[in-house]
Amino acid sequence: MEKYEIQKLFYEHYDSIANLAAMEARPSLLAHYTSLSAIECILKSNEIWFANPLFMNDFQEVRFGFIEGRNLVDRELMALAQVSDDARRRVPIFLNAFMHYFKDYDENRLFNLFIFCLSEFDRDSPDGRLSMWRGYGGNGSGAAIVFRTDFVNLNMASPFLICRVSYGTDEARLDRIRSIVTLAKEQVAGSLIPDDQLYVLAYETFHILRLFALTSKHHGFSEEREWRVIYLPERDTPDRLSEYLTYIVGKGGVEPRLRHPLKPINLPDGTTYDWSFEDVVDRILLGPSQATPLAIKGFAGMLKALKRDALVSKIAASQIPFRATDR
Repeated sequence: MEKYEIQKLFYEHYDSIANLAAMEARPSLLAHYTSLSAIECILKSNEIWFANPLFMNDFQEVRFGFIEGRNLVDRELMALAQVSDDARRRVPIFLNAFMHYFKDYDENRLFNLFIFCLSEFDRDSPDGRLSMWRGYGGNGSGAAIVFRTDFVNLNMASPFLICRVSYGTDEARLDRIRSIVTLAKEQVAGSLIPDDQLYVLAYETFHILRLFALTSKHHGFSEEREWRVIYLPERDTPDRLSEYLTYIVGKGGVEPRLRHPLKPINLPDGTTYDWSFEDVVDRILLGPSQATPLAIKGFAGMLKALKRDALVSKIAASQIPFRATDR
């Protein structure tokens, strides 16, 4: 079995995670809920800031997939090694490669992986969702940038993946992990993949488990209807976006960031991202606590001061009758 044939074994899992086969079904609008101060920074810099999963609020959700995947691979393959002499020979080859990829990513690459979080936005529900305002939009006093998605084109060479987050119970998520590990285990137990190609199987297994970890959450978060734009450093060759890597000083100390400009970019390989902030933004929605004529006028004044006059007509305000109270 050749390398591409080994990769094809995981296509179904890959497509269901990265949505490559159904990009046309993506929602037409995606919203990024955040604070007013963050909105101001985005408008000033003309950039969106990707966060590292190590510093995200739901890192434990990401960690669940990483750790459970690694542990299940170790248990299942070690059990397989007891079955036959062939398995006893092949399992260490696979496991050594898999654990190498896991350790290398954990120690050297995870720090340069970045995520930008968005939530499906319904045109029929123009006020946004209260749970998102409470959790991410400054408890109702922030704002949401609502992005169009019709400008996004599928590019297999892009360092970014656009993925819909899947939700499930811990057991359901473990079942998905088991299905990936079982696929790898069956190939190690078989003879179609030669010993010297087991490292490819190990990498593809690790790659799919990593993507699943980054795009799955407990079903208690399902109301978020989250999508993630994921920057994968190993796909960014030769370091096309490295100049946009930076940091912030946050609550947890110095945190890495990827500051991606929303403007036309011509990359060395000839790829062009023709992104203009005013073009890709459908609206800027002020939170329920900001739904007053004075707040709207003040926000419009900020846009004009920042030379973003074209966005003034895109200001809207959530009419959800919610006012945060101090407890």
